[in-house]
Parts: sequence; structure tokens; C-alpha cells
Amino acid sequence: MIEEEEFEFDPELEEKIDAGYDIATAVYHSLRHGEVKKASEALKDADLGLVDFALKLVLSNVRPDTSGRCLKSLVSVCLIEMQRLGRKDERNLYAKLIVQLIHQHLNNTDRYTRGGFKSVVMGKEGGQHGTPARKLKHQHIRTLAREMKNNNPGLSNNSIAVSLIKREKTTYAKSTVLRILRGPEPNSESELDF
Repeated sequence: MIEEEEFEFDPELEEKIDAGYDIATAVYHSLRHGEVKKASEALKDADLGLVDFALKLVLSNVRPDTSGRCLKSLVSVCLIEMQRLGRKDERNLYAKLIVQLIHQHLNNTDRYTRGGFKSVVMGKEGGQHGTPARKLKHQHIRTLAREMKNNNPGLSNNSIAVSLIKREKTTYAKSTVLRILRGPEPNSESELDF
């Protein structure tokens, strides 16, 4: 059994982490009330590492459907800070931070966006939640099975399913093919029963 050990953290590191969370909280509450300038004030005199941590933390804790608005506000905060800064290298660091925030936003919303796109595509194929696409696949399996049964009336559904899978005519499992061949799906038009 592993013994639990207490780790001692560098007190300076703990202070920085706490400061980063404090900045993130202040920025989040300011942006939530639409106060971009107040959010920018929270970043004044903060180390860029803390600002980077805080802004990324804020963006990662926002729902995907509102992260676009949050990103816009965070970029505005960065631009205000860039105007305030005098040194070019500090402004360049904020510019890089803006790019990183945009990448983080794209990564955070990628699955959300892909899910919506998949839903639209499936809907265009003929209905709600992609069921028509599934029905077309099932109908294709039934058509192939009907042809096999016409050529050899003695074939069982089990041998038809095995044959379709071996000839790579379907990616479904044998049990699924057998269920498709046994009869129509609930709430669908009657199909030829094998």
C-alpha cells in the first residue's frame, strides 16, 4: 500500500497560484457584468504569467455556447492592456496571448461545433437524429439478404448474416444484422420479413 506523503510547495509558487485565481475571479466577475475596463484594471501590475494563467482559466470555465462572447471580451481586455504597455516586447507577449486564447477557444468549441454540424448533416439526410440514414443502411442489408435468399432459398438468416459480414457488405455485428433481418424496426414502415 502506498503511504500518503505531504508535499511542501514553494510558498512563493502558492502565492502566485492564489494570485492567478484571484485575478481570474476578478476578470470573470467584471466580464460577466459587461465591465471590460474594470476587468482590465484587475490585470494592472500583474505578471504576464499570471495574466496568461488567469485569462486561460476564465476561458476554460465558460460554456461553449457563450465562449465566443467571452473570447471577444478577453481580447478587448488584452488590447486595452497592450495600449497601456510601453515596451514592444510586452505588447508582443500580449499579442501571443491573444492568439493562444483564440486557439484555446477553437479547441474548446471544436466538439460542440462538430456535434452541431453532424446533427445538421444527419437532418439533411432525411429526418430527426439521423434515423433515415440508419434506415437506408438497414434497407440495403435487407435488399442484399433478399437477393441471397432468392438465389438460394435454403439459406438461414444466420448464414446470410455471416456471409454479409465475411464479404464486408456491412460493418454491423452479426447480432445486429440478425435483428435487422428478423423484422421491421418499431415505428417504421413494414419491410419484408425473413
